[in-house]
Amino acid sequence: MRIRLARLAAATALPLALASCSFLQGLFGSDDGTEDGSGEASSSAEAVSVAISEPTTVRTIKSSGSLTLTVSLESAGDVYFVFTNSSLGSYADEPGVEPSASSARSSAAGGTAVARTTPGSLGLSGPPPAGRPPRGAPEVTDRNAELRDELRGGKAEADPYGAARSVSGSASFEVDEAALGSVGDVRDFYDYETVANAVPVTLRYVSGATATAMGERALRVWVADDCWDDDDDSLDGDKSLLVSQAMTDAYAGKFLSGEAGTDNDIYDWVTKVLGAEWGDVGSSSLIGFDGVIDIVLLDIDDDGSTTGGVLGYFYGRDNLVKGSGASYSAYSNEMVCFAIDAVMLASAGTDGVETSGDWSLEGSYWPRELVSTLAHEFQHMISFYQNLDDDADDTWAEEMMSMCVEDLVADKILADGPRGVAYDDYSAGLSGNGSGRLPLFVYYPDSSLTNWDSSSDSGQLISYSSSYAFGAWLMRQYGAVETLRAVEDQASVDSDGVLAAARELSGDSDLDFGDLLAAWGAAVLVSDDSGRSAPYRYDSGASSGKPGFSSTEADTTYSLGDINMYNYTYTYTAGGQSASQAGPWINVDGPTYYGAIYPSSNAFYLAAEGLSGTGTWTIDLPEGVYLTVVIK
Repeated sequence: MRIRLARLAAATALPLALASCSFLQGLFGSDDGTEDGSGEASSSAEAVSVAISEPTTVRTIKSSGSLTLTVSLESAGDVYFVFTNSSLGSYADEPGVEPSASSARSSAAGGTAVARTTPGSLGLSGPPPAGRPPRGAPEVTDRNAELRDELRGGKAEADPYGAARSVSGSASFEVDEAALGSVGDVRDFYDYETVANAVPVTLRYVSGATATAMGERALRVWVADDCWDDDDDSLDGDKSLLVSQAMTDAYAGKFLSGEAGTDNDIYDWVTKVLGAEWGDVGSSSLIGFDGVIDIVLLDIDDDGSTTGGVLGYFYGRDNLVKGSGASYSAYSNEMVCFAIDAVMLASAGTDGVETSGDWSLEGSYWPRELVSTLAHEFQHMISFYQNLDDDADDTWAEEMMSMCVEDLVADKILADGPRGVAYDDYSAGLSGNGSGRLPLFVYYPDSSLTNWDSSSDSGQLISYSSSYAFGAWLMRQYGAVETLRAVEDQASVDSDGVLAAARELSGDSDLDFGDLLAAWGAAVLVSDDSGRSAPYRYDSGASSGKPGFSSTEADTTYSLGDINMYNYTYTYTAGGQSASQAGPWINVDGPTYYGAIYPSSNAFYLAAEGLSGTGTWTIDLPEGVYLTVVIK
């Protein structure tokens, strides 16, 4: 069943009646069934009648002002309202909702709504919530966007092989192995601070030339001297946890295996979808292309943390010619590289907290997270080059793309990824899941999508969770490879680019971004129904070992696991206050929790529980707010 978009005038009466006939045409195109005309929408003030056979009904109303909504149910059901603020930059007033006496919420039929508890005064301004740490440094993502603006036009125009996302000469490119250096070479590495902060690092791994779909590549791994576990204990670094040669070799092999074939490492899996990480450039401010990628392992932020913090970052500054005059170029490291937290990589343990026990790249929590970080930061690296000519890029969309790449390759890199379900389990997992990005999303499903919150650690983590939840929804509607490529190929990686990609993939040129937000909101509510079709598809009903979502590119199959938002539980404990939330936070005392609706967000409201018969509401919709009615 698909969403029907009704563009209605104010003061419209809208009866929805459940009956034994079809409602099979919707917002994103035609369904696979037949259309009997009973669901035709009116653009005037006339009543609109919708008759459907499915047990779950979704309908979106784009209007403003006062309207009267009537819902008639033949059997008991729960009525939810999703209020979508279609504005990307402005708050919306709280909608007015006045039910008739007969529409008052009743629990007699045992509805499915979840009423979250309020953890005292805690809200978005509270202490950092528990959950997955930042994958990278969003302030660096912001600077990368600044640099792309400054360097626009710097990407080489022509590709003699005709592949837009490949690099000039990539099919036959050869690495100059004599220029790679040798294990034991030393240099200073400047971290992401905007002041000179040089960290002494030593070359600990050199792959040699490796064949890839993009031509030859080579990988070097540098380790900060204060993070190195030397055979001679007297030369060990002074960090609490140290990186050994065995760790370095195993970690490097995950990114570039060094083995023949183009389907065995992160480099191949990601470039097949998104294109090359660097290539010919047309700006004197940018370094040339030598086919070498560098990973630098250091204690990011020099915090010594073994349980979290910034896990890694890619910084386009390092692709600049030092002292070229471009912003931040004074501290360029002049190499295509990303930084990974060495202390976290060396942290063993299986629960994300412990630092003791035997270290294993696949069996220890933090090393697995750092493998996922390689995929995440590699997307940022590729995006910087591929989007050098973009009109604009937004942090939320860039981070969404990187987390989607983590999701895309989770079962290949043997890391659970942001979904928080075991990488080899394609089902929606079990209830009570507190892992990954989504527990925090179900606690704050009403936060802004497109306005990245850098004001606090809490805000950043909430922004990560929203961006992933939205990107995961997009991939499960349109295909993982198809979605990532379509977004990357637009003139911008932002709301305009995402909307253009959705229009292209859906075939619906009339979509606006509010439509996407509204459909996403409805999908969240019905994510416990594995029978949904696009655009409400989070859960395919897959078994543990057989994926329900798959895409193929260049003989490589990419598989995604299912998502059921009701399987996630967020537990918050801080300062003696605690809260536990299972499933999406649905407001029961009023349409919103904050008294307003954040820009580009959805507010979820349980309008009636166990309604049998007819319910009527008078609703005042602020300008730019869409109403989606979901009946379960």
